Amino acid sequence: MLLCLQKYNLEMYLADTLSRASLSRDEEIRMVNFPPIHSASVENICWESLKDNSVQALREVIKNEWPETKADLPVQVTPYFDVRDQLSVEDGIVFKGDRCLISISFRPKVLARLHRSHIGREGCLRGARECVYWP
Repeated sequence: MLLCLQKYNLEMYLADTLSRASLSRDEEIRMVNFPPIHSASVENICWESLKDNSVQALREVIKNEWPETKADLPVQVTPYFDVRDQLSVEDGIVFKGDRCLISISFRPKVLARLHRSHIGREGCLRGARECVYWP
């Protein structure tokens, strides 16, 4: 079959066309509009983040600018220095990529909710890695 097809010039015109399609510069993706978790949970995450001093400090550092060295950061923000390029803030929630940052006080509730599914250790870890983050 490969010998029969050699005489034809097979190109993927569709893939080539799509690879050159430009996005409008006005388009913006907002992670808050597409959270990987239930909207009620997003509200709880936002509320708990407002009460957590370390999340507040992290939010300020992200909004302003990261210092050059880890030593110049507040102590509670240093665990996030290595992933600083992946962090963003939208509507009061800190995201690492498309995953929501969970404050220290809310982590036990999130863990309890993840374990409620009874899908085993690896299933719980996979579910957590898809939607939430903490160092």
